[in-house]
Amino acid sequence: MPLDDPESMNIVSHILANSDLRRMQSYLDRGRRFRDLGQPELHERYIEGMKVWADNYGHPDFCELSDDAQAEYSLRKVDPPMELVEADINRVTEKLRQLTAEMTAERAIEINDDLLADYDRSVAKGN
Repeated sequence: MPLDDPESMNIVSHILANSDLRRMQSYLDRGRRFRDLGQPELHERYIEGMKVWADNYGHPDFCELSDDAQAEYSLRKVDPPMELVEADINRVTEKLRQLTAEMTAERAIEINDDLLADYDRSVAKGN
């Protein structure tokens, strides 16, 4: 899926938005645990969650804390403090670069096909 054409960018945007909605729904279904936190405490949870996620990138069990904090920011219509987790984001970016460099062409095609199938299912459902 080349990212230099508008249709591909629409597909990627749709996939990301759908992923955000699933995370948000999961957070709400589990009781919105950060609802009563003040902004400083939410920032602490976000920073902690991003560090745990970056330390354990590739293991989905370790992203709930950061996902929940991001969902709470979204519900509050506030951007998370990305500048406070820049080092963690850079570590994940480097891990992604390594994984991409080591990926076979066949695996890249498989991932691309999976993403397109998810997109097609989502569009068929009217999302």
